[in-house]
Amino acid sequence: MGQGTFRRQWERWNVALALEAAAERCDAEVSPEQLWLSIRRKDFSRSAKYFLWMLLHDATTAQCQECGEIESMEHILTKCATPGQREVWDLASQMWRRKTGSPLQVEVGDIMSCGVQPPNMHKRATTRGEERMRRILISESAHLIWKLRNER
Repeated sequence: MGQGTFRRQWERWNVALALEAAAERCDAEVSPEQLWLSIRRKDFSRSAKYFLWMLLHDATTAQCQECGEIESMEHILTKCATPGQREVWDLASQMWRRKTGSPLQVEVGDIMSCGVQPPNMHKRATTRGEERMRRILISESAHLIWKLRNER
């Protein structure tokens, strides 16, 4: 199996994971086209858009220099015990809880699908504002974790 085939299989797995997370959060079926369009939202900074695109295409399988685990994007963004990742998510969770009173879910599928908007979002301004904050908070937090990891 060539490296291109491996990367395409990994991309399909990431897209399926993101679609599953989006469908669960939105309580509606989400198409791959909606997912790919969602990472181009104007709420996202240019670097966050590129990061989300890269995250969906990820095929990293090296060993983590800090803890010895397999270094996938899931490991880097949600599992690694190296300083930085947990602190960023804790701060994002505190901000989210202050705004909404509910916990912030940060699994890798939720990060990859953070731009997907639930149906009927346009009907309530409060929900729209919270959803926009969620998109920005998750995308920028994940991108910051990635940047911190690359500085090591």
